[in-house]
Amino acid sequence: GGGGKMTHQLIEEVFISAIKFDPKSAVAYRGLGDTYLAKISIEEARQTYKFLIRMEPDDDSVLVKLAEIAESQGDVEEAIQYYQQAVLVNDSFSPRFYHLAELLVKVGQPEVATESILQAVELEPQNPKYLDLLIEIAIICGNKDLALKGYGDLRLVNPENHKLHNFKDRIYKINQSN
Repeated sequence: GGGGKMTHQLIEEVFISAIKFDPKSAVAYRGLGDTYLAKISIEEARQTYKFLIRMEPDDDSVLVKLAEIAESQGDVEEAIQYYQQAVLVNDSFSPRFYHLAELLVKVGQPEVATESILQAVELEPQNPKYLDLLIEIAIICGNKDLALKGYGDLRLVNPENHKLHNFKDRIYKINQSN
């Protein structure tokens, strides 16, 4: 409906007034950033969150928002940096580690990705999606022991997984000397 635009506009003005009133109000900046994000003013949202993170460098949820914005804009390297900061601040969310590992593989850093996916698996050892990526990364790195361990875990958790056969072949092709 046409009403939605108006509310965003109104909310935005409220937060901007709040910031004028108290330029150090992190709450107001967060609200403003979220409003920009909701109305898909991506660049404004990005700038607002960047400002906010200078005030509150330990806000992992804002770091993740910055990572998501960067990724949506195609800035994968920047997204990786924000995710890395976020998991340093708060290492209790496995999807962040998983996603960080995916991005690191994308930019050709499978060795670094290994650390991340291992963290994700440690937090959620029964997650087949995580074990799947762990095996992929281990194969890329030529790490046969890790690949086999991941394969064994995946087979226990998800014996019907259609990728198991393919993984087995690829793992046995890994050169031992690596």
